[in-house]
Amino acid sequence: MKFLTFAIVAAIALPGAALASTSGHGQATSPLSSLASLTAPTTALPTEGKVRMAVSQTTIPAGESLPEHVQPTLRYIYVVSGRVRVSNLVTGEQQEINPGEMAVEAEGQLHIATALDGLPADILLIDGAAADGAVAQP
Repeated sequence: MKFLTFAIVAAIALPGAALASTSGHGQATSPLSSLASLTAPTTALPTEGKVRMAVSQTTIPAGESLPEHVQPTLRYIYVVSGRVRVSNLVTGEQQEINPGEMAVEAEGQLHIATALDGLPADILLIDGAAADGAVAQP
């Protein structure tokens, strides 16, 4: 689990580095490129000081949703098992996430995450620190 958490944080911090691959058409692609529809404009990591993040694990029961919520910072959702639909209730955009995939919730917008296929979904929630240093809670 520690390695998985490290891998996720590394993927967030270095999205263009090791994740780029070449598709069959010779163009560089990134596994995270499909996340663009639910992301806010790119947020640069600080060049000085520490980057604080909190990782929590939760289960969305079969057919249930996490409560509607607004994040003060970007929230990364990693699906461990099951399938999840993340919906931005402001823009109407939705993304379905399979095991091993991630989505990003934009800061300051209303979201909801729902377990799909009549099965529970185990997820990791990865939250950055807000401007005041507080870390969002699930």
